[in-house]
Amino acid sequence: VDPHCSRTPGLRPRPSSARVGSGGPTLLVVASKVVVLGACCSGKSSLCERLRVGHRSVTECDEAVMLAAGGAWPASAEENHRLVIEAASSAIAMTDVIFLTSWMPTAMLRSAHDRGFTVALLSVSMPELQHRNSQRLAEGGYSDVSHWFQSQLDNYADLVALGLIDVELDGTLTTAAAANRVAELAPLPLTPAPGRS
Repeated sequence: VDPHCSRTPGLRPRPSSARVGSGGPTLLVVASKVVVLGACCSGKSSLCERLRVGHRSVTECDEAVMLAAGGAWPASAEENHRLVIEAASSAIAMTDVIFLTSWMPTAMLRSAHDRGFTVALLSVSMPELQHRNSQRLAEGGYSDVSHWFQSQLDNYADLVALGLIDVELDGTLTTAAAANRVAELAPLPLTPAPGRS
């Protein structure tokens, strides 16, 4: 068992598939349907950039929110909340996506499960999050996000208890190693489907 990627009991692959091709063998192409949850400072943005090197559809919630708001952060908490919900809803309606976010409503996460998504948690301890936050503040250009940490970690603990987290990823891995772990959750195309020729 890989010590860096611990699956919760009862994890089962839930790939989405689509048959393609004509006039020959019909291939079963398995799409990537992954939600990656992670607190502020857990490394989602860096992970997103790395994943885009090898995957055709990677979406990061903060990026989607800023794009929808015209390139700037929403002016109000209400607008931000609305755009986060829209970004998450759009992502889980897709048939091939890796979606990175710090939060998704529990009901929507259940819906993602029902639609075949694997939900991974980028797990980082409170002391490490505080350390990363301090580093970012020292570098400049970042705001203090430490006030979000406790509520985010509490939410993730609740999701684990509800059985909505399939995989916990070690958030202290290098970005490349974490990307490899996420890529392992996105299955490769399979051999020709049984009974097809």
